[in-house]
Formats: sequence, structure tokens, C-alpha cells
Amino acid sequence: MILQKKIKNYNILALIKLYIYQHGIIVPNEYTEKFLKIQYSGYRTTSGLFIKLGGTYSKKEFKYHKKNKDFKHLEGDIQNLTYEDYLKNREWVTARILEQSMIDFDFDSLTYFKLETNEQDKFIITGQYLDKDGLKHAIYLDDVGIFNKEVNNDEDGVISQAGGARARLSIAGANCASGCSFCSFGPNCYKYEKGTYTQDRLNNYLIPMLQDVISKEKLKHLFVTGGNPSLDDMENWTYYLSECIKSFKNELIKQNIPLSNIKIDVMLTPRSFTKYVDTHEEYSKYLKYLKEMGVTNLAPNIEIWNEKYLKIYCPSNQQTKGMSKADIGHNKYIDYIKESVKIFGKFNVRSIIIVGLEPIAETKKAIKQLIDLGCYVGLSPFVLPENLKDKTLLLHNSVSVDDLLDLNNYLEETFLKYLSNYSDEEKRELIENMNNSLNSHNRHNTANINGNITPLDYKEKENLLNGYDLDLATSINML
Repeated sequence: MILQKKIKNYNILALIKLYIYQHGIIVPNEYTEKFLKIQYSGYRTTSGLFIKLGGTYSKKEFKYHKKNKDFKHLEGDIQNLTYEDYLKNREWVTARILEQSMIDFDFDSLTYFKLETNEQDKFIITGQYLDKDGLKHAIYLDDVGIFNKEVNNDEDGVISQAGGARARLSIAGANCASGCSFCSFGPNCYKYEKGTYTQDRLNNYLIPMLQDVISKEKLKHLFVTGGNPSLDDMENWTYYLSECIKSFKNELIKQNIPLSNIKIDVMLTPRSFTKYVDTHEEYSKYLKYLKEMGVTNLAPNIEIWNEKYLKIYCPSNQQTKGMSKADIGHNKYIDYIKESVKIFGKFNVRSIIIVGLEPIAETKKAIKQLIDLGCYVGLSPFVLPENLKDKTLLLHNSVSVDDLLDLNNYLEETFLKYLSNYSDEEKRELIENMNNSLNSHNRHNTANINGNITPLDYKEKENLLNGYDLDLATSINML
């Protein structure tokens, strides 16, 4: 078994991933301008350079390094290391860019990471990790890639991400009516754009772009995310979703791609056809409609677990009445998640918990109770949005790497304990459900941590082996 090198039982790639997501990565001045042009421009909380840590070498490069036994970031029997095992050793992160000339702190006394190039013009990461006991650990990672894919503007609504692994459809874009204070979408609830859902935009804009992405890249995974509609627009949102899914399927049929293995993953807040706050019966009708539509995976992201904090961070007011997470409330979220699991199956449903906005004990409660319901958990470290004006409500600007790693271990342990009640065949099915759900989710363009049960992203591996991952630049000369 090939293991990633560890510092005090912490995976080096995980340490780098979590730290640079929260604090950014130092970039030489000569590269800053280029990187700013290709940075991922999604939610303001995660915007930055999209970096792949480990698993970036082609088969040819991999064979060369294996022959020379120079994988500095791996330990174990290099001679018996397969390409598939090698691909397991990687993480993704979106890192804010810190221009080196603007840095004025004392490097010697802090944790920091730099993006540099070696003598072969290959990306490397250097720096040091200062652990909680004050001990310094030098970092050198020689297997780094930059996601350099030309994508449509986020406002266009459809982009292809993760090296051709899936298409993301943003029906509403940044047009969200929920108004959560921790999110950079928050201010948009006060300027919610009516008229977003027009027949012209659907037929002449979203659907053609979706068809174009599918026809070019033959993607079998559709991930729908982004923005909650106003109460007046809820039926329009569902109509958009239905028409786009029909278009997605029809385009695959044209490409002679079988529909048997497709995944359609939808992120949404609890809702019926016309309301966010409704009865169990109306919730159930809506969920069954999504299932009939072809949706396979669902993500009702509660984000804040404790009702007290839900009211603090996602308050109901004149602008958000009937649409805020506080109006929906903890119990309605749980009801919706339970019914989702009943309809879509265990671990075909997941929910994100934001780490850092409520006590760690509450996050552990969320992990335990959601796993017991058959709902997997994504842990999303909080980073303060740049455009968030009211910072007084927030408990923290970030959470420690040690806490994140501890929660990651707790999530894995909790899931494994849950699986222990099932037969080997049932375990395999539940793990596959969980893995498919996370593969369809956007764990690759945020710093979400999801436990280490199935570290290999099978869908992406398939695309890599088929040559679809060519947009990951592993050399500075490709920029």
C-alpha cells in the first residue's frame, strides 16, 4: 500500500491543501499577472488559482520518475507503485494568490507555502509547516499542476471543470434570495434580479451552452448548483432544471453515450414546487418529481447545524422572509434530508457543514447524526468573503488546520462505524453511492474535505486514461 508522507500522522497534501485554501499561496511576481487571468472565478469565498497537488504526471512521466525512484512526496515500494495507485495521491485546492513582492512578514517564524518552478520549469511547492508544538517541517512537493482550462464566464451559467470530468450548470448564477450573512451571495438578496428566468435565456443561452459542452467533451455527469430563486421564481427554476436535464440526456443520446451510468447531481435548499417552508407531503412530492426527472444525487446543504447559529447567520427579515435558512429551520432540513434518503437511497444524499462558524462540538454532532440518517457530510472550511460588510456576526475568520484534520478523521471513523453494521456487499454499494455523490459534487474546486474512504476519484481517473485531462498544465511553459 502506498502512503502519502505524513507529519505527526497528518497527510502532507492535506496540510498544504487546507492551509493554502485559508491563507493563500505565495507566487513569484513574474507569474502573478498570468495566474490572475486563469484563476477560478466562482464564489468569492473560493476564488483563486486552481491547483492540483500530486497525481499530475502523464503515464510517460510517471514511468520515468518510477524508474528513477524520485517521487519525493511518496513513501512505500516505488517499484510496485501502479499508475492507478499514484493517482490516489492527490488533492485539489483553490488558493488565493499572494504576490511575493507584497509579502513583508518573517518567513522563519510562520507556516507558509510558495509556488515556484524547478530547473525543468515544472511547478513545485516549497515552504514549511510550523506545527502546534512550534516544530518546523520543511515542505517540498514536486508534483503540482495548475488548472488552465478556458471556461465560460460564471454568469454564463455552464462551465466544464475538473479536466473534463463534469459539467456544472448554474441556473441562477449569483442571483440568490436567501441572504446568508456568511456568503458572498448574501448582498444579492437585496438586489435579486427579477426576469432572470426567461424563455429566451433558457433556449438561446443556457441550453445551447450545455449542449456545446457535452458535445465537445462527452461528459456523463451534470452538477446543478448556485443561487436560490425568489418565491415568485421557484416554479421557473424547476422548469429550467427540467428542460436542461432533458437537453443533457438528448445530447448524450446524440453522442451515442448510454444513459445507464449518468449522474445528475442537484444542490438545493429544502423546497416544494412553490415554497421553501412547506409540509412533509409537499416536500415528498417535489423530491419524487426530481427522481422521475432523472436526478440521481441530491445535496440539501444545511451548512449551519445549530438552530441558534442558523438564526444568527441566516436571519429572516423583510427581504428574505420565507426564503432564509432560518425560516426553513433545522427540523425542516432534517425532515427534507430524511425524505431525500428514502427516495434517492443512502449516501446518494449529502449535506455540507461549514467549519468555523459554530463550535467544533456542533460540527461533530452534525457528522454523527447525518451519517446515521444515511446522508454523507462534506466539511467546508470557512474563509471570510472579501465583500462581506458585516463581519461582526462571525465567530472566526478561519478554523485551525489541526481542527480540520481532526474533523476529517472523525468523519471517516463515523462512516466506517456506520458501515460495520452491513455485509461486505452492502458496504461496497454504500461506499460507491457516497463516492459517486462526491464525484458529482464540486469537491475539486473548493477545499471541502470528505474523509479518506475512497481517495481515488474514479470518474476523473477514467477521463485521465481517456486523455480528457489535458487541460492541467504541469509545466510553466504551457501557460
